[in-house]
Amino acid sequence: MAIRTRKKKNGSKFWEVYWKNPFTKRIQSKNFHDEQEAKNYNTDILYRLKRDKESFRPSVVAADAPPTHFQGLALRYLVERPMAQSTKETTLHHLESFYAILGNPEIVAVDKSMMKHFERELRKPREKTYTGPNGKKWTRTLEGAKQNTIKRKVGIVLAVLNWAVEEEYLPGHNLQGYKCAPGEDKKFVPPTPEELKRIRKAAPKHVDRAIYLAFNLGMRVGNSELFRVTWDRIDFDRRVATIPAAQKGKNQWRQVPIRKDVLPVLKQWKAEDDECGATHIVNYRGKPVASIKKAWDSTLEKAGITRKIRPYDLRHAFATYALEAGADPNALRKLMGHSSMAMIYKNYQHVLDKQKEAVVNGLPSI
Repeated sequence: MAIRTRKKKNGSKFWEVYWKNPFTKRIQSKNFHDEQEAKNYNTDILYRLKRDKESFRPSVVAADAPPTHFQGLALRYLVERPMAQSTKETTLHHLESFYAILGNPEIVAVDKSMMKHFERELRKPREKTYTGPNGKKWTRTLEGAKQNTIKRKVGIVLAVLNWAVEEEYLPGHNLQGYKCAPGEDKKFVPPTPEELKRIRKAAPKHVDRAIYLAFNLGMRVGNSELFRVTWDRIDFDRRVATIPAAQKGKNQWRQVPIRKDVLPVLKQWKAEDDECGATHIVNYRGKPVASIKKAWDSTLEKAGITRKIRPYDLRHAFATYALEAGADPNALRKLMGHSSMAMIYKNYQHVLDKQKEAVVNGLPSI
């Protein structure tokens, strides 16, 4: 299974997704005029080949037949619900742990006791075996999943079931009102300004741009937002960046003001990219970037940063330092593209508490 670029006789380009049917052993394909649609469909095919081979059987019932097991329902959710490619890949990753622990249960069997068992298993320490280049194996004991991770995995299961009810694939489900068992939430510790300077100094050009933009504009690092930003989204006269928002709600874009000291940096980058014809702000040798994971890890190593810092923590740094500087939480919510205040209160309550304390301590004595 793969994607290849093809050309018609008139010279126009299209993308072909092709794979081998596991039952007929024949090569099947589907063409797309949009590259992102082709990538999304390819992800769906990879998932089905791994988790739902029966859907390729020639005699299988119609595709609109209601699924009876959770994997079939999750597949339909991933195929039919609009979401960014990065969100789809993350959802697939989290669903793998559900299948590893619970298998592929019937939808009617997914109840609160099953989910409690799922949570308990996630919290348990586990052993993982690694194999070195010389074939030598060793085992490490890994700690159980953090509370935030458990909430995310459970939330995805609930999202699949709730979506199925909304689409009338199910009359209802057994997890109405279900909530995770309480646990300690992991607080985000954003990179300090000193750490950011060290990282930027060690970073290659495309990683440095990602760092600078994510920190100053609060964008999600990845294909959902940052890597999709093109130069035509930057209005230098109005000092506004139009961000193609992650496909998580109704709004398909949002506008973020550009600070005066950031504008000259963007103008310099624009002049450099005009020479090589690059259309995306974060690019590698003029071509769009799909991931900076490997480059990020090597950059941290060069910078001498030993603690865990993720590219996504740049966005948390934007929010944390903005709140500490006295930013209005609701205005920050809009700049970050959150549909409600829930995410701000959940992730940055410790910063807001400091603001409340500052307000009280600022009152005059009487």
